[in-house]
Amino acid sequence: MPGASAMLARPAERVCGRCGRTDEIAIRATATTADICVNCYRPPVAVCERCGRNRPCYHVAAGRPICASCHPRVDAECAHCGELRPPTARWAEGPVCERCYRAALTRRGRCDRCDRERRLVSPPGPGATRCCDCAGSAAAAACSQCGREDRLFERGRCAYCALARRATELLTGPDGDVPAALVAVRDAIAASDPPFAALNWLRTGAGAPILAALASGTMALTHEGLDAHPRPRAAGYVR
Repeated sequence: MPGASAMLARPAERVCGRCGRTDEIAIRATATTADICVNCYRPPVAVCERCGRNRPCYHVAAGRPICASCHPRVDAECAHCGELRPPTARWAEGPVCERCYRAALTRRGRCDRCDRERRLVSPPGPGATRCCDCAGSAAAAACSQCGREDRLFERGRCAYCALARRATELLTGPDGDVPAALVAVRDAIAASDPPFAALNWLRTGAGAPILAALASGTMALTHEGLDAHPRPRAAGYVR
């Protein structure tokens, strides 16, 4: 989240027309569109010229689409740890590597000025003792659903709320509700901490489609139904 630990707003920071927060602007306003910050901006989907996958890509208008995974990043000295690594963000103190970036976004404690439990951003690095409000920096990104100050995972939601939404969506039956027999399963998935392994399992795990079939009623919610599934290992995991 560029600007999350900035001491002062940089000239390139303005109010985003989508989320309403002051942050670094990725897409400048035109006569018909508002400024879009780096957190709200989503690159257009195209076929990456390097990996061949259909993914959000940069440089699409130039005719050479490249996804974030394939986009080359030049190493720079991290302002937090001093190691020479590809920067994940460029904050007021300088480039920040992925390891320090993640650590900074999860660094929480009691602010030494307001005495509230917050994300601590100042001074930069592990010695941070103040929240963004008391440090006079740009507001830390917060989940639009639960209000948690965290790295946003999807459309303004943190990873925890994204997991709860995806688990509910997967297990919602034809009547629009999660079947009573699967509510505990949904709750167990949503309670995963940290949530990233569960998010990945919902996206790629062989058991997730089985749960969806159970919720939709296309597969019987019985041991016999699981026994008859063509992928016994996945069915056994769900069981």
